[in-house]
Amino acid sequence: MKITATSLLVSICLLGAVDGARILAIFPYNAKSHYNVYEPLLKRLSARGHEIVAVTHFPQRIRLANFTDLDISSTLLTISRNNTLPVPEIYNFMIWQKILRVLTAGICEPVLSHPEMNRIIKGLSKEHFDLLVIEIFTTDCFLGIAHALNISKIVGAISSVGISWSNVMRNPENPSYIPNWISSYTGRMSLLERSINTVLLPIVKLAYRIISDEPSYEITRKYFGHDLPDFDALRSRISLILTNGHPAVSAARPLAPGVKEIGGIHIPVSGPKPLPVDLQDYLDSQSRNGVIYFSLESQIDTSTIPNQVFAALYRAFEQVPQQILWTCTKERMPPLPGNVKCIGWAPQLSVLCHPNTRLLINHGGLLGLQEAIYCGIPILGIPLFGDHHLNMAYVVEKGLAMQLDLQQFSYERFSSSLNEILSNKSYTEMAQKASFQFRDRLMPPVEEAVYWVEHTIRHDPDFLKTGATELTWYQYLVLDVALIIISVIVFVLWLICKLLGLLFFKKKISIAIDKKTK
Repeated sequence: MKITATSLLVSICLLGAVDGARILAIFPYNAKSHYNVYEPLLKRLSARGHEIVAVTHFPQRIRLANFTDLDISSTLLTISRNNTLPVPEIYNFMIWQKILRVLTAGICEPVLSHPEMNRIIKGLSKEHFDLLVIEIFTTDCFLGIAHALNISKIVGAISSVGISWSNVMRNPENPSYIPNWISSYTGRMSLLERSINTVLLPIVKLAYRIISDEPSYEITRKYFGHDLPDFDALRSRISLILTNGHPAVSAARPLAPGVKEIGGIHIPVSGPKPLPVDLQDYLDSQSRNGVIYFSLESQIDTSTIPNQVFAALYRAFEQVPQQILWTCTKERMPPLPGNVKCIGWAPQLSVLCHPNTRLLINHGGLLGLQEAIYCGIPILGIPLFGDHHLNMAYVVEKGLAMQLDLQQFSYERFSSSLNEILSNKSYTEMAQKASFQFRDRLMPPVEEAVYWVEHTIRHDPDFLKTGATELTWYQYLVLDVALIIISVIVFVLWLICKLLGLLFFKKKISIAIDKKTK
């Protein structure tokens, strides 16, 4: 992001001097998009004199000062563009099977058993760390490292918006206006949607405990000993949570002091990098009608697109005057329309920020949406799984995007949506408005993240925690107080009934006595 003189001055003032710390960073999930979010933070911390030891599937190609990679890429297959596009008949089964596999500790055992991890766990390296930075995404088993190495300060890193099942800071999560991570709702829900969202909240939390926590904890005890504190005790040691959210992309919501939104942290402070010469020439030559950028990023092998979906794409693309820049494997694709250029990879941010780019078509991945909004480009989304539906719901509500359901995908729907966004200037205007909101910050997000990490290093681990983190779940929900109030009300009502009963009984007796005396 571009730095003004004022923001640069503020950054210098806020990022005061701090002695170099030894930081252990664990990013065990094998998706490059997850690591892309926080890799700039780790690099910036190392540049400021902190010694980084990063456990990751994606080591640096060029060695950096103060930066050591522990390469665990051999433990899990990298999630890359080799997945088949989900089709309606097996969509739910495939997605939930994948989620359940992850939640049932599919990451913990392979990574914890890696020789490099064993060396750290058993203290063979005899290393001391001042801070643990850990990705929060069904990865609670790695919190055992903080216990084993006696690391008192932990920073949790979430690559999406806040996740309801890992709300260790007791961030407000009122279901009347804060949608669940697995839903497709926004902050403005109908009565039915609010009812479903309310029911979803405890179900998701309970499911996480049963499906993920229990098996993961058993694996964790295997590596860290049977006297290991439970996950709730380990999670309570987290001092700071960083999330990849921002109101311009998702929605404004209340945040606990220990939760910081640093959405767009992966976007370079200096802005997009220069394009390769051939791609620059291609985009420069399309000033008349512009270019539509179509990318499913690293999620899906586009050659597996079902025939009916591909036929709809082909027919719609050949009817628009724009050129289509599609990231795909040309050798594995069927014949494409003349206005479609297929390339294996493109620097997405640089393409989206080119003045001749008119539209992004993608799957609703958060990083892609952030880059499109940064560049002021409207979006046509085809969400596939995970948080894609929630991400798209937010930008559709903001008026800068349209969304298509893959299970009801057709030429008519796709062509209509394509023409609507390209012909209706309001989508571009709203995208440009969101771009201004997204860029208008006191300091670049990576510098803000650095500030809060160093703030955590400088101060007490519990400094940013509210008293809510020390309450049990029933105390936090005020159920104990509600029980007392209900008990008092019931007792008072019982007492009133008793008193009334006695009064009526005495009156009845007095009437009977009066009758006898007469």
